[in-house]
Amino acid sequence: CSVFDTIFAHEHLQDQLFSVLDRDESLNPLLAGYFSKIVTCLLNRKTYETLAVMQKKDMLTRLLQHIGTFSIMELLLKLLHATEEMRGPGEELEWIYSYDIVQKLLSRFSSDYDSDVHAHVAHVLVGILHMSNACQCTLTAQLREPTYVNTLIDLIIAGPGSARQHA
Repeated sequence: CSVFDTIFAHEHLQDQLFSVLDRDESLNPLLAGYFSKIVTCLLNRKTYETLAVMQKKDMLTRLLQHIGTFSIMELLLKLLHATEEMRGPGEELEWIYSYDIVQKLLSRFSSDYDSDVHAHVAHVLVGILHMSNACQCTLTAQLREPTYVNTLIDLIIAGPGSARQHA
């Protein structure tokens, strides 16, 4: 029995681990780094189980809430990459695609968010585009939709404040 098995056998340990993201204020970067490393290990060792817990706990919303923290941005990118690598028959991962992560990322370019959030969102979007080199990426297909391309062009031309029109 490993530590990973213990975490998945006891829901209160999952709750305790993921409670790191329950804060409304910005996260302690050191704590966020440790959290990211633990969740990355869980993703690597028990991918389906970790994704199931993340779906149940609405982790995409919570990760996006803290995307201004570098380690959380990295974790989101690893999560999206793991999802694309596992893509296949079945609908166990459809919750990630139906979340409309691309639109939610683009909405973070609003002037309501600071430059760290903008930089991290840009990094995730570039990461999604890089994924398309390795696989038929559903997220890249979403990013290529005319609505999102239009939003990106508006952002390039007018700056971050224009994202409000498309959010």
